[in-house]
Amino acid sequence: MEIKVDEISQYLKKQITDFEKRVDVSEIGTVMSIGDGIAKLYGLGPKIVVVTDGPHGAYAYDGTDFIFQKASPLKAVERTGAGDA
Repeated sequence: MEIKVDEISQYLKKQITDFEKRVDVSEIGTVMSIGDGIAKLYGLGPKIVVVTDGPHGAYAYDGTDFIFQKASPLKAVERTGAGDA
């Protein structure tokens, strides 16, 4: 099977062009703090919200408790994909 780069490029361009037409975007307010942002995300429906903050740690909210876990100090060897699991 031959890969037809032009056909793939045209298809992807059309998908990207039409993407904005299919997405309903609305502003729900201004985030004043990390806790405010997490609460707004929680209001969209998930049971738990977890937000990572790089070398500082991570925040979690389950509708009742806000939890902050400080990052463990370590020497990073490779950061690609860190925290994606």
